[in-house]
Amino acid sequence: MIVRPTRRDVLRYGSAAALAGLPAPAIAQAWPARPIRIICTYPAGGLTDVFSRAYGEYVSQKTGQPVVVENKAGAAGAIGAEMVKAAPPDGYTLMFTNSTTMVQNKLLFKKLPYDPDKDFALIAWFNTGHLPTVINKDVPAKNIAEFAAWARDRKVSLATYGAGSYAHVVAETLNRHYDLKMEAVHYRGEALMWQDVASGTVQGASGSYASASPVLQSGAGRPIAVPTMERMKKLPEGRDLLRAGSS
Repeated sequence: MIVRPTRRDVLRYGSAAALAGLPAPAIAQAWPARPIRIICTYPAGGLTDVFSRAYGEYVSQKTGQPVVVENKAGAAGAIGAEMVKAAPPDGYTLMFTNSTTMVQNKLLFKKLPYDPDKDFALIAWFNTGHLPTVINKDVPAKNIAEFAAWARDRKVSLATYGAGSYAHVVAETLNRHYDLKMEAVHYRGEALMWQDVASGTVQGASGSYASASPVLQSGAGRPIAVPTMERMKKLPEGRDLLRAGSS
């Protein structure tokens, strides 16, 4: 059964999603008769990569065909998306990406090498959980307001897992809301980003809870906000709700 969520679903979950060009005639044929390729638009080691490989393993078990995951990161998912767009629309090339590639890029870039609405067919979505904002343990702040006050007269860097990503939007939103000049440092995915938050190379970042959990569990980082209207059960105490107009 193919579940086709509405755009509201995609916006709500901000999820990693598997997409492909699958016209009806292709689906009607004997599929799959050969190996399937999944293009993951983010680097190995991040949550999108982990989900793509788990999804690939599931598809392989169900279809009896090998599934190969290829990481084609860069340009906020646009590089991988362009590759999938150029692939034959036969159902043998899937894309595993997130809402940055499919939703945010339409608003952030004047021109894209792909059309998120016309070039792909959404076949599944995955809820990847909340995206907390975490700062290094040595930063003396427990919430967004305290962090902004501390950052005002300092050279502060916030890491992102890619230009145009949710993490990038958070950094720029905080700069505008609090009149700050924090630098957004872009990484190719979450793995190195969280390593640098833990070491103090950058002062903070926003990203998936799953990828940030080693930093949180080791005590190297401290969560100060989650982008929800309700507090996160795993981070219940002393956390701001990061949303437009918060202070």
